[in-house]
Parts: sequence; C-alpha cells; structure tokens
Amino acid sequence: KAGVLAGDLLLKIIDKDNNVDRDTTDIALDEAVSLIRGKVGTTVTLKLFREGAKEPWEVNLKRDNIVV
Repeated sequence: KAGVLAGDLLLKIIDKDNNVDRDTTDIALDEAVSLIRGKVGTTVTLKLFREGAKEPWEVNLKRDNIVV
C-alpha cells in the first residue's frame, strides 16, 4: 500500500513513540524487524533507497496486522 518494493534498501528506522532513530548499517534482519513491528495503529517511518532513484525518501507506515 505504501509503495515499498522488494529490493528497496532500508537505510533508517524512526519510531518517535519508542524513541527509535536507528540507521540500519550493521544491524541484523531480526533486529530491524523488531524495530519496525509495534502496536497496531501506531506509525513507523522508514528511510528507503531504490536503485535508479536520485535520493532516498521516507515513508510513514501505519502498523497493522499482516496476513501472509
């Protein structure tokens, strides 16, 4: 829904409610996932970069249950 695609690079995770402002350099996938997950209805901001894009951009995601 937010336009995030497979292959996008995750550069930063920002969660103001939980005082998280973390670059993703040198963190494991499971740690990144735990920082992104949170209470349904709250917001997390991801700074992303896509190959071919000129600049990184931020996307605000509203947390929700995801059915796979």
